[in-house]
Amino acid sequence: GNFFLISEFSKLDYERRVNDLTAWYVSAGYQIGAFTPHATFSELRENESNNGPGSARVSQTTTVGVRWDVHESAALKFEFYTIQDKGMTTMDGDADAFAIALDITF
Repeated sequence: GNFFLISEFSKLDYERRVNDLTAWYVSAGYQIGAFTPHATFSELRENESNNGPGSARVSQTTTVGVRWDVHESAALKFEFYTIQDKGMTTMDGDADAFAIALDITF
């Protein structure tokens, strides 16, 4: 049909020097004619496994956008991202971004 839902989860366990990581995302969208609005929520979590207390980082990203199929072999994409630093270190900080892309298939 016109609706899509996709998700993924991953976990990386390191033996030393680097903290273990877990990451996941959930994305959904709905195609309406030549347009597909979509939204994604994701999280990257660093566990304090190998570098000790206070070393964990956590970031959450929310993305909203729309894909416009301008031609059978071209799509114009508009997306807005907001990234929130939720970790104990706050070393990454919050950020917002807007992206425009043109995908062409030959």
